[in-house]
Parts: sequence; structure tokens; C-alpha cells
Amino acid sequence: IPTGLPTVDTRIHGWQRGELIGLLSYMGVGKTWLLLYFGACAWKSGYKVLFVTPELERHLAEFRIDSLIGGFSNQALVSGDVDSLPLDSYKKYLTMLSQDQHWLTYDAVRDDILSGQGIVGLIGSHRPDLVLVDGLHLIIEAENERLTSWEKIKRVSRLLKIAAVKHQCAIIVVNQANMHDEVIRNRQLAFAKMPSPQDSYYGRAFPHDCDVVITMCNDPDNP
Repeated sequence: IPTGLPTVDTRIHGWQRGELIGLLSYMGVGKTWLLLYFGACAWKSGYKVLFVTPELERHLAEFRIDSLIGGFSNQALVSGDVDSLPLDSYKKYLTMLSQDQHWLTYDAVRDDILSGQGIVGLIGSHRPDLVLVDGLHLIIEAENERLTSWEKIKRVSRLLKIAAVKHQCAIIVVNQANMHDEVIRNRQLAFAKMPSPQDSYYGRAFPHDCDVVITMCNDPDNP
């Protein structure tokens, strides 16, 4: 499954079915945008994509998708500035997308997905090629079992890894990096500093279950 990043596609030959991929950075760097970019590239290549977001409401998530797939201004969509949108083109795009069953979006507001088992159920029902999970820390916090946070993240990441193998799909999961004291004191550092997999929120269980871990930052000297 193509990633949309030529260097990555050359080195790892795209996302492989059965893999669990972690996407890790400090907050505010752009993890969700990159996650959706991966999804848009797969969708454009004919693959079925399931996007699960405990963090964004569905309409806000789909505005971002409209920007990446259709090229429409996200700012105009979010603000409701319809005068700056090419409405005829947007209507044609929405009609096309509504008839296509290769992109599915579920959010936490209208859909009961805030659990590892809930996401696994969606994967079994829709049989996607690529699954995008935006916000592992929110899924962990919603788990009802009386477990420690470390035990919850271990349980959910293991469920997702097993689901990737069982249903032969690739699953990309966004997680936050722990905010160390140095990062908290200097917010700019949160954008410029590259976290390590060991900085994964709630401990190391999640990166240990991943086949691939991608860390990201916003280097002001190398945009």
C-alpha cells in the first residue's frame, strides 16, 4: 500500500498488510494531517481506508480529507466561507465521494468506537486495506477496565496488532510523546525536538507492538 512518501516507499515498499505502524510526536506538530495524507494516497490508489478518530468530530475530519483529496481550502470549509469555494466543483466532488465506499470515517461523537474492541469490530465489518487511528491516548483513557494506563495501552495495541494480522490490513496509529520538563518549559522545543519511541505516551508497550514507528517534528532550520 503506497505511503505517498517516495523515500519511504523505496525503503520499506509501502505499508505491508499485517503491520502495526506507530506515528509519534509531541502535540501540535501535525500528526493527524500526516495520517490523513497517508490515507488519501492509499485511497487515490484504489485501496479501502477506514479512518477512526476519537479526537475530531466527523465533519472536521472530513473537511481535512476534502482538502487532501479534493484540493479545497480547509480554512474556508471550517469557517463556512462558501463564497471562496468553487461550489459546483465541491458539489461534484461530494457526489463522487458519497458514491464511493472506499473511505469510511467514524468519530467518537456519533459512533461507539472508543475502545480497542470497538475498532477491531469495525475492521471485521468493513475489511479495509488501511486503518487510520487518530489518538491512541484517548482510546486508552476511555477503556473501562480497572487496569493501569500501561496495562490498557498494552491491551489495545496488542488487539490492533492481532487485528492487522488476522484481517490482513495495515494499521497506522497516532500517539503523543510524553511532555518532558524541558519541553514543557519551552513550547518551541515541542515542535523542533524529535521524540524517540521510548517517549510514547503511557510507556513503551505501544512501540514494542509496532512493526514500524515513525517519529516526527517540525525542524525550523529544515522545513
